[in-house]
Amino acid sequence: MIVTIEDEAGGPFILINTVSTDSCKGEVRLDLEELEEVVEVAKMLINQETLKEAQASSREVAEPAPVAGGLVARVAYAITGDSDGPITGCKLFTKTAGGSMVKYSALAIGKWFVAYAETEEDADTSNLRVQKLLYYAQGHYLARKGVPLFDEAIQAWSHGPVVPEVYHVFKRFGSNPVKLDKSDDFNFSDIDEETTQFLLEVWSAYAPYSTWALRNMTHKEQPWKNTFNGSLNVPISIEEIGKYFASV
Repeated sequence: MIVTIEDEAGGPFILINTVSTDSCKGEVRLDLEELEEVVEVAKMLINQETLKEAQASSREVAEPAPVAGGLVARVAYAITGDSDGPITGCKLFTKTAGGSMVKYSALAIGKWFVAYAETEEDADTSNLRVQKLLYYAQGHYLARKGVPLFDEAIQAWSHGPVVPEVYHVFKRFGSNPVKLDKSDDFNFSDIDEETTQFLLEVWSAYAPYSTWALRNMTHKEQPWKNTFNGSLNVPISIEEIGKYFASV
């Protein structure tokens, strides 16, 4: 686990790049408010048993870099009880931090794809396509950030990965293009700039493929293949999705 401190326009944040185990991959970014929350939770949760488990799971640990204000020392002390030592305990830390990093609902991301398609000529935005875009967005976000883009489960259905909550909102359109109602309060400004740029990358990457081609692609990928068993209600584990997209 490599910990660094960087400074952005919004102030300093902690970047935890956990590279040691399959259960601790990716990045966790914490602003100062989130940091305080994690430290408090860590203080309540940490004990010798969980610390030993965390230390056993960490194969590569870098010494924390010094930073004004002692932020790294505070986190190191909360996790290990030693403000001068390396930060271990990635399982505890990333689990705690990860829960607060989910920014949007799957429906909000789905609406972004629908709304953006309306700005593109001849864009296909059937419910089936939206489901595949949600799956690929979640996968690539997990690979890049180490945390999910949205918290809703993705299930393995007969035509590929599906987010049921979004599917049922859009199912009235059948196989026709999904359209947002005029009364819908979605606005592009609801999605922050960084996430918008990420979603544009996902859109551009998969725009050349037809909806049926995307459906067939998901059938060849491990998350769906390892999960589908003929039922409509089998969740694809977030670990399975993250592991697969981190390898491609």
